Amino acid sequence: MVAADIAAGIIACGQGASQSIREDVGLLFGQMGAKKAIDGAALLQIMKDKGWLVPPPLHHETKQQ
Repeated sequence: MVAADIAAGIIACGQGASQSIREDVGLLFGQMGAKKAIDGAALLQIMKDKGWLVPPPLHHETKQQ
């Protein structure tokens, strides 16, 4: 649930930055979005360390004869 809220916040900040007319307000949205992205990366690492999120195995191409 927390990860979904962070993702929604990043999207909202991007929309606010792209729709803002003033440069200073757009930069504020950009800074908030960057902080949320950093928080999301930290949360992703915590989820992997705790075993709450198990990434799928990597896909390796095999040569077919």
